Amino acid sequence: MQTYPNNSIKISCWKKIIELNLITEGSQLKVKYLGKGLDNVQNIPTEAEFLINKIHYSNKKILFLLEHKITNDIIVGKIKDIIEIDGMNPRRFAKSFNLSPEGNKIELGKKRGRKPKNKKYLKVN
Repeated sequence: MQTYPNNSIKISCWKKIIELNLITEGSQLKVKYLGKGLDNVQNIPTEAEFLINKIHYSNKKILFLLEHKITNDIIVGKIKDIIEIDGMNPRRFAKSFNLSPEGNKIELGKKRGRKPKNKKYLKVN
């Protein structure tokens, strides 16, 4: 199995997530971006939570129009800047919907826990 830096997933998996409507407008993302500091100093790397306003999806790239939850600032986010989707890192989010980091469907194995009892029927003569 391939390893990806920072629990990231491939663009094919992002496309699959968007096609299946797993993230839509109004979903929450935690994003790295260059923000303003004190005295309006630009280009300070920060992390914050944003809501998706619009998803621009093409074959070559995916862009998100994001709105800050508190200050209502609007930025354009790229998939490489996303840290979390709805509180989960992207790899864990994909796995929760049975997707591999490459975007393929994962076959589920046997579940653990209680098994249903076989029903025994009485034969009536």
